[in-house]
Amino acid sequence: GIPYAAPPVGALRWRAPQPAQPWTGVRGATSFGAKCPQPKDEFTRSLGTTSEDCLFLNIWAPRDAKKLPVMVWIHGGSYARGSGAQRVYDGAALAKRGVVLVTINYRLGRLGFFAHPTLKADRDANYPSEPMGMYGIMDQIEALKWVKRNIAAFGGNPDSVTIFGESAGGGSVSYLMVSPLSKGLFHRAINQSGGGGLSLDMTVEQPLPNRPSVMEAAKDFLKAEGLPDTIDANGLRALPVKTLLNAQPPPGRVWAFIDGTVVPDLVGKMFTEGRQHAVPFLIGGNSFEGWMTANVPNAIKRMAPEVTPEQLEALYGKRTEHEYAQQWFGDNTFIAAAKLQAATMVNAGGGKGVPAYLYYMTYQTQATRGQFTGVRHADELPYVFETLKPTVPGAVDADFKTSALIASYWTNFVKTGNPNGRGLPVWTPYSAATDTWHEIGDTVASRQGVLAGRLDWHIARYKRLAGVP
Repeated sequence: GIPYAAPPVGALRWRAPQPAQPWTGVRGATSFGAKCPQPKDEFTRSLGTTSEDCLFLNIWAPRDAKKLPVMVWIHGGSYARGSGAQRVYDGAALAKRGVVLVTINYRLGRLGFFAHPTLKADRDANYPSEPMGMYGIMDQIEALKWVKRNIAAFGGNPDSVTIFGESAGGGSVSYLMVSPLSKGLFHRAINQSGGGGLSLDMTVEQPLPNRPSVMEAAKDFLKAEGLPDTIDANGLRALPVKTLLNAQPPPGRVWAFIDGTVVPDLVGKMFTEGRQHAVPFLIGGNSFEGWMTANVPNAIKRMAPEVTPEQLEALYGKRTEHEYAQQWFGDNTFIAAAKLQAATMVNAGGGKGVPAYLYYMTYQTQATRGQFTGVRHADELPYVFETLKPTVPGAVDADFKTSALIASYWTNFVKTGNPNGRGLPVWTPYSAATDTWHEIGDTVASRQGVLAGRLDWHIARYKRLAGVP
């Protein structure tokens, strides 16, 4: 419950994060701070108190820690849900492996990712040097600055910081990998099922084919709420939080986007061009990422209007419409995106090149076998944090053994930039020439050409649409 920035409330709503206010004496830091506002649903029902005053971080450290490597966790939740205080992210087990773990909150939904012409006019007139729109990612950068300044007091080494995250948190890792504002704030990075590499993101003002600009989407939201498009910045900042939570995804769309400053360009394009930070990178995904794709009519047409039924059948064989949507979403959003980013790390830092380690998780929790056809999105989380016991009913010895293996790989990478270690199956760095992945399944070993034909098809499609050579 440590504040890393000033409460983003009142006049600071939709402003870049401002410095946290100092205090005198001893501050009680024995409970989590409020979580950022978000819709109440099955995913968020156990999150407790929410408030716009939510820019807090939490720290786990071994007793007598001194200059230990630091892991900074960025939670997932479609950029609209979640917090750093979720039980599955408890950092005690990882801290016992000799790291200092930090988890953070960041602004979500329309409070974290929003742009409107009146806010732009207010920014231009009053604080023109501030970026606009990507407030959630700016919060993450501010938290990393806090870590750089303060983590030594908790036994952490500010010169050995690894960022890691899953889903929207993994996507955030990829955004931070290409953001000029985060340079020098971290030294290794892990993207778990975060994709980002094949995303044709919205931009603040210029609409893309089949999607509006961020500002157009903001105007549509205000219209749907019966609010005038001429509302001024003060009027927007006075809107109740409840109103801003309306139509969050699903079914509305509030995602991170390209703002031109925090994130200058398409992530996949920047990776391909070598504009990502030259830090060792560990990335991958699970075998059934698309399981949560909604069974709705014309789902594929919404995701890829130009794709024909013949192309789908050539990629995936004969499937139902829902199965096509699940496979497409999992491949395009996560697995192919991970492959593109891993393959392009050879170009990182304008050609310096750094190692990339690419994984494919096929290990299913014993109790779920027969219920699902693979490893679902987010299933790896309790394995990474070694929190199976409190979060996964029916976990057995084989599950705990796999969890210990994954946590070992992750913390080895955090300490050295290489996941390998004594007693672990060798994990070969990724090379496009050999297309060697590390499969984490009932058998843990290197495997070449995972889903190669269809993943390469997705990558080629992205490059064509994004204008990437």
